Amino acid sequence: MNSKVSIIIPCYNAEKTISKCLKSIFNSISNFNDLYSFEIIVINDGSNDQTLSIVKEFDEIKIINHNKNLGLSSARNSGIKATDSEYIIFIDSDIILSVNWVADMITTMHKDNDIIGITGNLESSSKENISVLDKYLFGKYRGMKVINIEQPLDYRSFVFSNTIIRRSILNTVGVFDDSLKNYGGEDTELAIRIHKKAPYSMRKLITVTGYHITHKTVQNHLDHMFEYGKYNFHKIIQKHPAYRNELGYRWTTSFWRGFLFNSLNVLICSLLLKKINNSLLVKFLVINS
Repeated sequence: MNSKVSIIIPCYNAEKTISKCLKSIFNSISNFNDLYSFEIIVINDGSNDQTLSIVKEFDEIKIINHNKNLGLSSARNSGIKATDSEYIIFIDSDIILSVNWVADMITTMHKDNDIIGITGNLESSSKENISVLDKYLFGKYRGMKVINIEQPLDYRSFVFSNTIIRRSILNTVGVFDDSLKNYGGEDTELAIRIHKKAPYSMRKLITVTGYHITHKTVQNHLDHMFEYGKYNFHKIIQKHPAYRNELGYRWTTSFWRGFLFNSLNVLICSLLLKKINNSLLVKFLVINS
């Protein structure tokens, strides 16, 4: 009997990327054997563009429609509730999978029962003229880039944009926190709960890649990080106080605000960024936001 795998794709105003995303998923599935059966679940999270009509052009997709935007956590949770699969794959709607993604991820999970979840490598979909934001997002200053599959992954680097996970761990620790309705933090919050229960069980497989289609400017990203800090960050700190320092809470203290993240340094950094495309300058502005 075939094992069942559910692929969950949350969508909000994804008309520019969802077709490429879905085509890459079908292509990656076709590169695998018939030992597993797949279902693809798209959650249209209150989109007001052409996302839903584009998704309907594809066959063999289950569509869950939210009448209004409920946020990424709620969208993913709707997908989880709609399936009973042993393995659940989460793919963001702006991700293009490498052709070996599905085969390598499932094969790796099947070989080691101690692994409860694997996230893939993330790279920019742009091959030329990579923006300074992409250099930061996919560069050495953000997350763990090169790691052996046998080495446990830091929970802060475990993201769900191109990830496979066992349903059993979600049954144990729960699903995404749907009170985190604004930008950011839902991945980290769930990863903390997984870390508490199974601290050595998360991995990263660098032989598979999710290519992220980014349309944001640096300022777009800073606005999103400000939103994360304003609405979600403090909720996560309150929920998991033991993790506050690892999550960067110290940067919010008055000392660092006065000494490092003051208006003069921020202005200098912003001006320098207009002259030199340096990822470290972007990181400084992200932390400040």
